[in-house]
Amino acid sequence: MIEFALVYMIGTVVVNQSQTFENVNDCLYFARKLNRQPEIPYPDDKNRKITAYCKPVPKRVRNKK
Repeated sequence: MIEFALVYMIGTVVVNQSQTFENVNDCLYFARKLNRQPEIPYPDDKNRKITAYCKPVPKRVRNKK
């Protein structure tokens, strides 16, 4: 089984990829929302674009309590 990790980047740096979804459509919904965000201004007078995409990963085993 697989699940889908939401990979979130600012510029070329991966910020987070720990959020996972069982349904690819749920993951794509959030990726699209993040990709529509305005660029982020940085002190070096350059703006960094937010990029997000969904990556298939092996499903993790979660402990149920």
